[in-house]
Amino acid sequence: FLGGVGFFFGPIIGAIAFTLLQTVLSLSTELWAFYAGVLFVATVMFFPGGLAGLIMMHVPVFKLGKAGTLIKPYLYTLLPAALGLAGLAALVEMTFHYRHAIPGDNEMTVFWMTFDTHTLLPWLIAIAVTAIGLGIAKVTASDLRDAWSAANTAGGKS
Repeated sequence: FLGGVGFFFGPIIGAIAFTLLQTVLSLSTELWAFYAGVLFVATVMFFPGGLAGLIMMHVPVFKLGKAGTLIKPYLYTLLPAALGLAGLAALVEMTFHYRHAIPGDNEMTVFWMTFDTHTLLPWLIAIAVTAIGLGIAKVTASDLRDAWSAANTAGGKS
């Protein structure tokens, strides 16, 4: 389901994506299976057509010549969302380290930054990054919906 079953290239995309997830994430974190599972569930819930369906839903926008109108709304929504998800991943990684590290091993590295998980500041920063990133994404999502609707409507400005 990750790649999508409605299109010929869906299973191919899914196999490539899952293989990349498995190999790259397993080298970076012990929680790679958790992240792969979350991605799978999110894909099934929010993109039932899979990644191929997500790609193919843009075909009408390109046919109407309005793909350029989606660049700014995508950037304004997806960049803060990615930042918020990175903050959330940092919280998950910090929680895992806090609970499972050898006693006395308080330091960990997340996103090329080393810090002590037994102090308050890294937790506050990760919470703030998560809240601000996802908050901005939530606010800008309505503009993205409006831009998507306009881009899928024939006529008007292109």
